[in-house]
Formats: sequence, structure tokens, C-alpha cells
Amino acid sequence: MTATATTASGALNAAVSSPCFSPAAALPAPPASISSAFRFPVVRWLLLLFLAAVPARGGTITVNSAADPAGYNPYITLAQLGPTITFRDALNAANSGGGANTINFAPELAGSIITLNHMQEDNGPSAFVVGFDHIASHVTIQGLTGENGITLAANGAMRLFLVYNQSSSLTLNDLTLANGKVLGTGGGAMRIHNATVTLNRCSITQNTSYLGGAFYMENGWLVLNNCTVANNRAARDPYQFYLGAGGGFYNERGYVTLTNCTVEGNSAERGGGIYNEIGVTTLVNTIVAQNFNELTPYHQIQGFLAAGSHHNLIGSNPPSSPFGGNTGGLENGVNNNIVTNSSVFLNGMSPNGGPTHTAALLRGSPAINAGATVAGITTDQRGVARPQFSLADIGAFEFDTPATQSLTVTTLTDENNGNSDSTFGTGTSLREALIYAQSLGGPRTITFDPSLAGKTVLLNTGWTDANDASALNVTGQISLQGPATGPGVTIGMASGVQ
Repeated sequence: MTATATTASGALNAAVSSPCFSPAAALPAPPASISSAFRFPVVRWLLLLFLAAVPARGGTITVNSAADPAGYNPYITLAQLGPTITFRDALNAANSGGGANTINFAPELAGSIITLNHMQEDNGPSAFVVGFDHIASHVTIQGLTGENGITLAANGAMRLFLVYNQSSSLTLNDLTLANGKVLGTGGGAMRIHNATVTLNRCSITQNTSYLGGAFYMENGWLVLNNCTVANNRAARDPYQFYLGAGGGFYNERGYVTLTNCTVEGNSAERGGGIYNEIGVTTLVNTIVAQNFNELTPYHQIQGFLAAGSHHNLIGSNPPSSPFGGNTGGLENGVNNNIVTNSSVFLNGMSPNGGPTHTAALLRGSPAINAGATVAGITTDQRGVARPQFSLADIGAFEFDTPATQSLTVTTLTDENNGNSDSTFGTGTSLREALIYAQSLGGPRTITFDPSLAGKTVLLNTGWTDANDASALNVTGQISLQGPATGPGVTIGMASGVQ
């Protein structure tokens, strides 16, 4: 088995920035304990002087081993990588020399869980630090895109990533981040300090901390596109100093943008899904639902979201509050946001195709065909094309199961869900069956389910719009056939409909 680490001029991936963001005037000192072998000042600074003399170069590194052995060199360079390359060596090499570097994975690692056994700094602690010692690092980690992806999982009490340094950025694509755990600080999966982080088509799950079960945003920029953040927890510390806020996200004072994401199944004592302190959190085409608050009624969101948030589905739980309540200040029907106390028809995380697990939309979900078209987002988290039907869906999962149209009326309710599939809404209505029959052309027969025998279908809306008072407008050759046995079906009209 061989692998290559080739150098080439690399360009930094485009990252979201904000001209109105003002980072702290001065960065704090870097973590005091990058590695126990480098705590001695003379050795540390000699290494830094050596690294500073080497021009920053971009490189591509292919990981071909899922191991994470002890005895690693935190300052390994691209030139020092051997034929067997672990993820830790790859990231340390990308980080040490600065510049723009890309890490990918050999195809034979498909389905691997890379268990991270060692911490790179003990201020958290974290398995990895990107941007330590003020070296400007721009790292892209590209997972595999087939049915079996790559999972990065922490082993023990440590988060996965601390991204540190205003001049550094980290981009993660098609990966699962799992099992991070930090007690005493924030960000079970990731803590971001004065840096830029972008995640595309990733799942972040089963992470725990006191502030931000998955993400703790001190300041900087965090962008998630087509990601699922599920089953993370912000727990109360035993000394009552941290109350457990933000099961998925804790945004202290940074800029967080979620586009076509799903935040579900997370828990905390405050802000089961999202806790926004004084940062700017913007949601676009995003679901926040089925999260749980262990202490207060803020099951979904605590704190206010950016006013420009639009086309979102918030599965609220009453009551609301003057501090953003469960909805982050979003209102049903404003900016095409949907706020509901009813079921959002969202499944839990499971394998639904693609390299990561996702939370699938179920038939009848209000998220279906309710999203906006977003430039640059043409697929869902799995790689399924958007949109599948008339409009894109809200969330990381694009509903792609075609409707099974029917000409058999199964409900007395006069409804139109856009198709005559009996699994949508309350069933197949007479109105839906008639629309479908006329779309087919030719002679068509509409039948009625035997369970409707002796009952009345009450038509209560016009055929097209407010200017058309007719309940049904029939064109073509359409026959209505009542139940073959028992009493027939009565078709009636509500007041004002003719």
C-alpha cells in the first residue's frame, strides 16, 4: 500500500467573511501545551525559527492508514511523510508548514472510523489544533463520497478540533465528526477562536460539552452547508458554573451561518438546538426541530437569530419568551419561515445513502417544496440533486421518493397537497384525484374506497382561485364510480360554493 504527498501551489478555498465583524484586538497566547515534548522554550523557538525559514507551500496528502499511534511528531513536514500516512501525520504536516493544504483518504479506507487516541493540547483538551503558534494554516479535509464515508471519532475526554488563529481556516467536506467530549470548556466537536471554518455535507453527532455540544463559537466565522447536527448534548457541570447551553451550537460572539442544514435530536439545559449569546446566527433553508431542553422551555433556540433568516422550519414548543423563546425570534409566515407546534415529519439520523447519515424527511413534512433556491447548492447532503420536484426542500435532506398517484378517493376531506398520493395529508381527496385524472388525458374513472360508503364528501373551496366559485371544474372524459356494494357516496357543497 503506498501513498503520496505532493506539493503544488495551492489556492485558499473561498470562505465566508463579514466586513462588519471585529475580532478581538489581540489574539491570546497560543495553547501552552501543544505537546509535552515541545514545552521547553529553547526547543520550541528553535523549531519555530526553522519553520519560519521554510516558505509556505500548498500540498495534497492522501491518508492510507486508520491508525492513530503514539510517538507522533507534531511538527512533521510534507517531505518527512513516509509510505504509511495516518490522519494525524497528515494534519500535522499540513498545519506545521502553513500555506494551503488538502487532505484526502485512500479508497480502501471507505467506511473507516478513525479513532483519535491522543490530544495535541490540554487546554480543552483537543485532538488537533489548526493554526497553533500563529502559523497561518489553510487546511481542507476531503472525505470519501461513496456510500461508505469516513468518521473521525474522539476516544476519551477530548474535542476533535480547536481552530485557532485569525489567519487560519479549516474546510471539512463529506465527513462525520463524532464522540467528542470536553468538560470544563465548550465545543464537543469543535471550538473556534478567531478563525474561519466551513463544513459541507457533514454529520456532527454524539458530541458533548458544557457550552455547545457540537460547536462553541468564541469569535470568527462558521459556515455549514448541507450538514446534519444531531444527538449532541450540552451538559451542566457538577460545580454549577456552566448550565449546559446550546446542544448543537453555542455562539458567543462570532458569525454563524447555516444553509440547508438540519439541527435535530440535540439536548441542553438552555437552547436545546442553538444558543445565541451576542453573536450573529443566520439560518437559511434550515430545520431546527425535535431538540430537547432539560431545564427551561427553550427546546429549539434560545437567543435571537439574524433578522434576515429565511425559508426555515422551526418545530417550536410553547411557551415563547422575550429572549427569543423557541423560535429565535422567527415568526410563522414572515420571510417564508415556518414555525409550528405540529409534527415536522422528520426521521432521526440513519443511513439514507451517501457517505454520512442524515435525518430523512417523511411524507407530509412541511419542509418539502418549501425552500429557496440558493446559489451554489445543487445537491443535498447525500449528493441527491436539488430540487427533486417543483421547489427545493428545507433542511439537509431532499425528499426524493416520487408520489404514487391514485384515482381512488380515500378521504372525505377536501384538500389538495399537490398530488393524489394517499400517504400525503389525510389521503387521496376527490379534488386531488380529479386533478390527476385530467392530467392523464383520455377516459378515466375515479373510484371511492369502500370505507367511504354512506358518507358525504363536502366541497368547500373553489376550483382555481377566489374568482372561480365552482367547486370542481371537469374537462375531458371523467367517470365517478361509487362503491360497488353498500350505500353510495354523497358529494355536497359548503356554503358559498356552487
